[in-house]
Amino acid sequence: MKLRHLLKLLHVAGTVWLIGCAAFLLIVALRQAGAGWWVIFSVSGFSGIAFLFSTSIYLFAVFRGVVRKQLAEEHPLTSSGIYLLFYDSCPILGSLAGLISAEAIAAAPLEWFSLAAEGSLIMTFLIWILGDPLLGLAEGLLPSCAAARRARLAAETETRRRRQENRQRLLEQIRWAQQAKQKQWSRQLLPLAERILASMQQKVPRDRLRRESVEIGAQAWQQGGTQCMQHLLVLVSQLVNEKGLSLPPLPYWWDGIGNWRRPSLKETFAKNRQI
Repeated sequence: MKLRHLLKLLHVAGTVWLIGCAAFLLIVALRQAGAGWWVIFSVSGFSGIAFLFSTSIYLFAVFRGVVRKQLAEEHPLTSSGIYLLFYDSCPILGSLAGLISAEAIAAAPLEWFSLAAEGSLIMTFLIWILGDPLLGLAEGLLPSCAAARRARLAAETETRRRRQENRQRLLEQIRWAQQAKQKQWSRQLLPLAERILASMQQKVPRDRLRRESVEIGAQAWQQGGTQCMQHLLVLVSQLVNEKGLSLPPLPYWWDGIGNWRRPSLKETFAKNRQI
């Protein structure tokens, strides 16, 4: 765990050093082109966009170095500690190589910094952008690595299949439980629906029919809440249609029972249009 944390810090430090080297080379190039400092600072805002776009090429390498999810079985070399230490140290090692070359050619002081910055960019590009992906591809071609990858993909496929089966099984259980509940409600609520139908056939006064309907709606609420009341409403509608009668305004009479609320005018209008 400590090594992993150290490698993350080293990679971030190397990335910051790389960006600093790129900025230094950009300033040196502008100065050598004869641009004054006021030009450099004036174009820094516009060139900053291009500079950020250029450095974004390295973002996948940064992410790959900070959050590396390679499996040791599939990538035995690029996931080893020694390789990761070398990978994260590339910007700094490139600068050291540039300093060694500057010492060899007895460069001027400014050339020392330029060669160090150039070495950092060149080595980082060669390793992060070219070398590491190619090496990872070569590892995937090895028989043992390819076999490990096939085994992992097969295990993931099997896991997804089991999850899908579990979801289907859970849906079937929910559907079966809902159907069982509907059948139970039908047995329990059918006598209540027949009471409402009998009162309608006897042409009892509207106030009495409303009181009986409210009492029956309250009983349905106690058995299963608003879903049970909706099921009762469906049963009453079926019985009333079979007898050729008009359905009483039960949804309005039941307003206030539990959390049952009367339908809005918009819902009533839409329902009437469907009818």
